[in-house]
Amino acid sequence: MISGADPETLRRRFIGAAPSPTPELLHRLTTVDYVQRFALVARDAETGRGVATARYEGLADGTADVAVAVDPAWRRVGLATVLVHLLAQAAVARGIHAFSAEHLADNQPVAALLADAEGAGATLIRRGITEFQIALDQGRIPP
Repeated sequence: MISGADPETLRRRFIGAAPSPTPELLHRLTTVDYVQRFALVARDAETGRGVATARYEGLADGTADVAVAVDPAWRRVGLATVLVHLLAQAAVARGIHAFSAEHLADNQPVAALLADAEGAGATLIRRGITEFQIALDQGRIPP
């Protein structure tokens, strides 16, 4: 997905310029243990091409860093929302109690995704970057 992504998707996902897709980076992004490192991929059923990915990486305090990327042709259909809800279910089942991340302050799709989470988290904007943390309350995660 990195090599085929448009520049705006890469800017949003990596908060600036995308890193070179080195073997080390690709290994880190694609190796999961299904507990502390978990990922979901959505693909186009007709072409088999990956169109979205959502992943988390656990941190030491029961929080996990979360990231989502969706192909522009597949945006605004709820795919990111569904993937994050599924990722949250997996995280809660594995003892993770919160998601955290940083995103560009002008990234409106992420802001909308956070609004969908009903404002469940604090944000702090500094130098154009928003940080947030969302508690993964099981009562708010759809089954």
